[in-house]
Amino acid sequence: MNQKYILLFLFSLALNNDFSINTSRPGSYNPTSVVNMNIHQIELGLNQNSDDRYMWMFYRYGIHGNGELQMTFSPDNFIFGYMYGNIKYANNLEGSIIVSVENDLPQKISDTNLYFPISYSINNSLTFNAQLGIHSDSDSQYSYAIALSKSFKQKYSVFLEFYGNTNSAILDNYFDFGFTYLTSGNMQFDISTGVFITETKILEKYFLELGFSFYL
Repeated sequence: MNQKYILLFLFSLALNNDFSINTSRPGSYNPTSVVNMNIHQIELGLNQNSDDRYMWMFYRYGIHGNGELQMTFSPDNFIFGYMYGNIKYANNLEGSIIVSVENDLPQKISDTNLYFPISYSINNSLTFNAQLGIHSDSDSQYSYAIALSKSFKQKYSVFLEFYGNTNSAILDNYFDFGFTYLTSGNMQFDISTGVFITETKILEKYFLELGFSFYL
């Protein structure tokens, strides 16, 4: 089925729901707050980059007060994971722990990932996010993400993010930024763009992504 028809179908489903959404989109860092029990949340992204175009889906299902199951679907990968979240480290500082298994479908290879995201509320509208990732993939042992987001009038927000990973002993770095809009029906739309920065500071690759998040 054409990707635009899939998006339209899911959009029509989301308009029939009323909720207060907590989404991980956009950005590369993972969430720290779990979705409520027995809630199915869908987060979709349509990505156009310097190499190709693809659509991916992030599915989240709350199984208890501090836990959720996660599945990510993309053309070449399937990821299954569990997040233990809502961890209160200090005032305004929240974290989670995520373990996942990533399956590279074309190469039939599986790798294990462990993430430690944190979120710190500087004030009512400004939030700092960071994440450390540890990976069993021999070409990418560690990853990081550092982001700052600012909300306006409870409906709009912007964010800036630096992230990267080790790749054959070389650190790959990325920079992205984006905009989100929370509709009156509590569906979040977002748009983001980013670049890949080499060690010589040359901008080699880019991406542009559209997305939205909602409950079923």
